[in-house]
Amino acid sequence: MRRLPHELFLALAVALVHGLIWVFIVPPWEHYDEPAHAEYAWLIANKGKLPSPDDVDHDMRVAFVRSMIRSGFYVGRFPPPDIESPNAPTPHIGYSQLEDSPLYYFIPAMPMYLLRGHAIETQLYAARLTSVLLFMLTVACAWGVAAALTAPGHPLRWMLPFTTALLPAFADLMTAVNSDVGAVVALSLFLWGSMRLMNPRGEPRSAKQALFQLAWVLASAALCLRVKGTSAPALALLPIVLLFSALRGRRRPLAWGLFGLASIAALVAVFTFGDASLWYRNPYALQSRPTRCDAATCGPIPLGHHAIQIEAAPGAQPPYLFQSIPPASVARMRGRVVTVGAWMWTRQNGTAVGAPSTVETTPPLLNYNYNHFLRSDVALDETPRFVAITGTLPITASYARLVLPSLSRPAEVTTTVMLDGIVLVVGEFPTDVAPGFEDAAAARGIWAGQPFENLARNASGESEWIALRPEAERILLRFTPEWVSWILGIASLFDLTGTGWYHRLTAIHVFQTFWARFSWGNVPVADPVYVVLAIVTAASLLCTATALWRDRRALDWSVVVMACAVLLIWLPAIMRGVMVGLEGRLWLAGARYSYPAIIASLLGLTYGWSALIGQVHAHRRVAGVIRYGWIGGMVMLAVLSLITVARFYAARGPG
Repeated sequence: MRRLPHELFLALAVALVHGLIWVFIVPPWEHYDEPAHAEYAWLIANKGKLPSPDDVDHDMRVAFVRSMIRSGFYVGRFPPPDIESPNAPTPHIGYSQLEDSPLYYFIPAMPMYLLRGHAIETQLYAARLTSVLLFMLTVACAWGVAAALTAPGHPLRWMLPFTTALLPAFADLMTAVNSDVGAVVALSLFLWGSMRLMNPRGEPRSAKQALFQLAWVLASAALCLRVKGTSAPALALLPIVLLFSALRGRRRPLAWGLFGLASIAALVAVFTFGDASLWYRNPYALQSRPTRCDAATCGPIPLGHHAIQIEAAPGAQPPYLFQSIPPASVARMRGRVVTVGAWMWTRQNGTAVGAPSTVETTPPLLNYNYNHFLRSDVALDETPRFVAITGTLPITASYARLVLPSLSRPAEVTTTVMLDGIVLVVGEFPTDVAPGFEDAAAARGIWAGQPFENLARNASGESEWIALRPEAERILLRFTPEWVSWILGIASLFDLTGTGWYHRLTAIHVFQTFWARFSWGNVPVADPVYVVLAIVTAASLLCTATALWRDRRALDWSVVVMACAVLLIWLPAIMRGVMVGLEGRLWLAGARYSYPAIIASLLGLTYGWSALIGQVHAHRRVAGVIRYGWIGGMVMLAVLSLITVARFYAARGPG
């Protein structure tokens, strides 16, 4: 029987010990969304069939809540639901997962089935143990990727799997009952198979081996597609793998040419140009036409050559656009009277029987701290009309946005609302007199004899920007929750003046939860640790970039392209909370949504150091400092994290 390579055996042993500690050191239900994920597995185990979204077991949920109370889950969070009243409704235990794919949930359901009748905590811990096995499988995938890239004895073969096994926040997630575990394993298997099929080291292989590797890649890609949306990007990565695996040697230039053309075609197919810049669509505003129009489309325009248009479909939720107001502008308005207005008019396609000649809507809405402010009704027709409203922005306002509404209620026929000369100013100005702007940009002007500065940006829709096509948004929404909007998220990345504050908070939170932040993201380590981790991360990325440049002539750059393509998973992970964070409440996405790319991410952190160890191999002392310094640092971080978590729950105590 063939023995496991010693570095793989040791990494698996470390993962097992590390994982078991995390299983039992974290109290029940203290992982992200664990109650709802455990519910899915419990229903499979106890009902003997796949649950539907409506399959809610009242007694099970009551048992879950009792367990959550015993473990102290609600301490410091919110009061537990009422489960004692005779007519109490079925308690809520978190965002339901019952509409998700069942593939992952079969695994934790197996020990739950065997332990039916035991305490719910016992069933949960048993289900967590299955995640430990998947954690170890991910560590094996990390070793497999390193082995596909390097020769035996290369430092990367121990550095990559050991880092995967010791990363504290990753071990925390991978020992939970959560479908994120399944997504991580699926994409890790796909990446391992892809590296073997691409064969960057040019190892000899038989046709049978090549077919097996191809089947591996195709099967794991299908698994990624079905397990969870966060691993679905494997479907987009598959053509890259197949292209560079099929066209090698003298045919490699053809592969690069096809890759370049396909990339350009994909960008053209996914993105469009013509939306009014700085005005974000929401999921209801998926009109096929751009949000920016000219006189040929919108009719007579009061200011400049363009206006903003919002199309409402019959019977649908009225759409809207909005703009995030920069923090500096919010500070200027806070506690002061403000005036909001715009030129507005409408156009209806066709005439329904009994359809009104006018439509009801409101002037632009000022929204602060996720609550609407300054709202009134107005009737519009096809003649542009200036409407405005005034009020005092509360001193407590911290975040604000300017909302462009379409209609007050669903339309009877397709209706387009146009806006131009949108104005947001500090001070009280007459609402029955239109302002005069200096130019079409509408940045400043004179209103009732008083000069003003317009805090609304691109107020006349004269500027345009790139945007995700609505068709692409509809496709992406098939793989993501209903509260995620990629079209909004991508737009926000082009407006860091308005949304930079949010993306900075998200980037910090993602960084911390990638390394060491636990319990639904509520338990951090000491702040100085994050400073050290930031320095280590920057140094590691610089070291990797230097190694890639130094070895650029010997590298198989198709593998580098593949790794970078995998790392693009970080982008939707960071943007995942944008819709909630800019529209509903302040919510920051965690790194768990990027963990399907964990191997590629840690490859970026470890490749440079492993290459440096190989370069200074003759200098054993230097090589030893790097080798044992890295592993020692990871061990110290893991121990510190476990101590932090243990102290937190000891101080909190049970419920």
